[in-house]
Amino acid sequence: MTVNRRGVTGTLLKTLESTNPVESLIEIVRDHPHHMKHWSSGDMALRWPAASMTAAQAQFRRVKGCR
Repeated sequence: MTVNRRGVTGTLLKTLESTNPVESLIEIVRDHPHHMKHWSSGDMALRWPAASMTAAQAQFRRVKGCR
């Protein structure tokens, strides 16, 4: 609904309506810390997803339809 209110059209609309970028990020975050067996603290549990998102950033492409 927000995308429609903003008047976004064309390729950018198609890209923003898709859930593929979010699903891709979730998959990368889920797979990245597979070698961690024991979390030493709650801070560690927060740090690994952040590090995974930083690693995932390198795999993302430019948003289609965005100048």
